[in-house]
Amino acid sequence: MVGGNGHKDEAESKVKFCPFLDKYCIAERCAVHTEVVKAFGGVQQKMGLCGFNALGMILSEINAKTQLPQPQRINLPRIIKG
Repeated sequence: MVGGNGHKDEAESKVKFCPFLDKYCIAERCAVHTEVVKAFGGVQQKMGLCGFNALGMILSEINAKTQLPQPQRINLPRIIKG
C-alpha cells in the first residue's frame, strides 16, 4: 500500500521480526536470507532459507557424512603365569 507521500507504509514494510539480528526483516525475506542447493533423489533443488537455518542445515549434513575414528585398543601385558 502506498501512502500519500509515494512511499510504502512503514507498517507494511515491517512484516517479520528477526530474533537473531533484533531487526525487522526486509519485505517477506529475512535480512540474512540466503539460497542453498540441495540434492533430493538425484535432482538439485534451490531453497531459500534464513542464513542461520541454512548454516544449521549445512553443519548437520557435514556431521551426518563424517565418520568417527575407531577407538584405539589398549593391550595390557600378561604378567601373571598360571
